[in-house]
Amino acid sequence: MIPMAILDSEETRRQLRTKLGCHEDIGKDHILFILRDTNGTILGRTKISHGPRHDIGDRLVCLMARQLRLGTSGNLVGMVACSKTQQECLKIIRAAS
Repeated sequence: MIPMAILDSEETRRQLRTKLGCHEDIGKDHILFILRDTNGTILGRTKISHGPRHDIGDRLVCLMARQLRLGTSGNLVGMVACSKTQQECLKIIRAAS
């Protein structure tokens, strides 16, 4: 059986800001994360629901990975768990652009 990807919302939020350098835009229902290249081009964007700390389930982890152009949910999990560096993540994202 394939293990399901589950991420902590606060840790994911922190890593999107600090490791990937996403701009955080706090909206009414969601927190939007926008990843821009050095020239200002948007490379990807995703969002996390407001509210207390919660788990982000496998379906949403897969969707967020696609939205950020990280390819697989394993790449997003690796980024949050610090087994993938910022450079590795940006290389994957730029290759998909």
